[in-house]
Amino acid sequence: MRPRGHARLLAVAVFASLLSPVALKAPPAAAHGSCTSVSETSHSSSTAWSDGETVNMRVVRPVSSASCTKPSSGWPLLVYLHGYTGNRCSHTPFATRSDMAKWGYVVLSFTSRGNPSADGVGDDGCDATTDALDALDDNGNDFTGPRDRLDVTQLIDWAADHYTPTGCSSPCVDENKVGVTGFSYGGMRSWAVGVGSPTNPQFDSRVKAIAPTASGLFFENVKNLSNDGAATPTLRQRANNYNEGWAGNQGWYVHTDRQVQAANGPMHRGLYLNDTSTTAYQAARDWWEDRFMVDDNPDIDRVGDIDIPVFVMNGFLDGLGAISNQAAVEAFDKIPHTDKYMYLGSCTHAFDPCHANNATKMRDALHRFMDRHVRCHADATCLSTCGSACEVRPPGTTACGAGGPCVLYTVPTKWVSSTNNPWYTDNWEEKSGTAWPPAGSSTIPALYLRDNGTLSTSQETIAGSSKQIKNNRVGPWVADACVSLFGDVKYDSDEFQQYDTPAFEQDAKLGKLEADLYLSSDNTRLQVNVDLYLLSSTGTELTRIWQGTEQIAPVVRNATVNQVYRFKFLPGGEAWTVAAGQKLRIKVSSKYRAARPGEPLPGTYTLHHNPTHPSSITLTFVP
Repeated sequence: MRPRGHARLLAVAVFASLLSPVALKAPPAAAHGSCTSVSETSHSSSTAWSDGETVNMRVVRPVSSASCTKPSSGWPLLVYLHGYTGNRCSHTPFATRSDMAKWGYVVLSFTSRGNPSADGVGDDGCDATTDALDALDDNGNDFTGPRDRLDVTQLIDWAADHYTPTGCSSPCVDENKVGVTGFSYGGMRSWAVGVGSPTNPQFDSRVKAIAPTASGLFFENVKNLSNDGAATPTLRQRANNYNEGWAGNQGWYVHTDRQVQAANGPMHRGLYLNDTSTTAYQAARDWWEDRFMVDDNPDIDRVGDIDIPVFVMNGFLDGLGAISNQAAVEAFDKIPHTDKYMYLGSCTHAFDPCHANNATKMRDALHRFMDRHVRCHADATCLSTCGSACEVRPPGTTACGAGGPCVLYTVPTKWVSSTNNPWYTDNWEEKSGTAWPPAGSSTIPALYLRDNGTLSTSQETIAGSSKQIKNNRVGPWVADACVSLFGDVKYDSDEFQQYDTPAFEQDAKLGKLEADLYLSSDNTRLQVNVDLYLLSSTGTELTRIWQGTEQIAPVVRNATVNQVYRFKFLPGGEAWTVAAGQKLRIKVSSKYRAARPGEPLPGTYTLHHNPTHPSSITLTFVP
């Protein structure tokens, strides 16, 4: 297997050659979005994989026509990485692999390690279980680690060396114009692929751009997730929440390969218990530090080592904690160059009606990004010919430049009724700016929680004012999750307290919520969740806007009983139009039942809102 571009030095050399006059004389690529017919096939190969695995792939390519001509250097390549429990037949909710192929790309997908799945049967060209299942489960999920990153390189190798279908003259694929995109867990792997060397020894310079969508981000500690108090553990990253939520609160690491599970279980239990004296703790830390993406510590942070274009696409309403758009915003801010873009929409993680009915804007934005940075990479003639079709910003807007940095966001219209929900319609207003929140935003500095259940611009004056929140232990969390993710959060009546704003005097587009809460516990555990609801003028709940945030707020372990701890965190971002006369309600609870089981130690939390401990929220409204 011949060596490929894994080092940054090689990336520089390739970039320099592409700037030469010879490179600019390359024949133009296919016209923007001019292909109407595609061909999808299955392939199996072990020749390109260094660990000897046989990998089954799906390839969708454009079918050449008078208006869809393959460049002499080959079609540009998109590697699509599916989400958790998906497979190579899966696709994003707003753009199928066939959609992407019609843009003039060969689209290559495979089933990730440890994840053989038949979930995608019937999706986009896969009509049988054998089409979807994959043998690549040798060592279980790698969770964005070196093996996952190397798999992408070997996929590109295979496409360049072995993909020679009838009807596509050689070379069929241009291995030097590659984009990587993925949804959810595939988005996480897309982030990892973009990290440059030497931080990422598996970096492949043939990858010219990445587009993680609805992606989680492994993190240890980030600036917008703060928690006062010495009891806060040193490691407050997604790993701890992953252990608790997905492994029944026992701290055991879930892995699809039982041998790996047996080896990693004790390692992650040491991490969960924060036992720094054990070798298991250090082993877990080493394992995770190779997978963290965003962190306050530059020695851990990897986003700062991304030097290729990035398009971050996340949902304001995503209910899965590590997929919070706030983590995406932090990552976007830390990308050290200007070829960066972010799309903030209002869809949840897998709410298909929302994605389907608002797909056009998201799909077109991704198309424009890939054409600008992959199809027309280092090709001034291509960019000139492409024109506004290669500007990532929405057509007709000037809030950001033709290139990056650019933040696109959609603002849904006002709530009308449960049968006329803004989520379902394609009438969202698309805007842009160079940062989030965008220029022209306004902020209510603080709305204080009051003893009478209201949110007010003035602090509570009653000394010692507080309310209790029960933390009731529950059984298996799956039933709660099914109800909460697709319906409403079913808390026990004593598990939350609620606080309402006054009625809005005029329409306002909500863009951001910050929480600053003071809590104590009658045991050694403490956690908090905030949900946001839209109310009618009479106080009737119309819809739940936020989908829970507790996975983002750091959990306090080994807390001092009855000591007050301050939770200052960003539950999430939002673009939702609140109509004049409507109100907002927050519910502060001890858990997020949609994605978490009950805590191991049932107890009573106290939410403080008094002159000494003035709990509050801050709301930001966007133009």
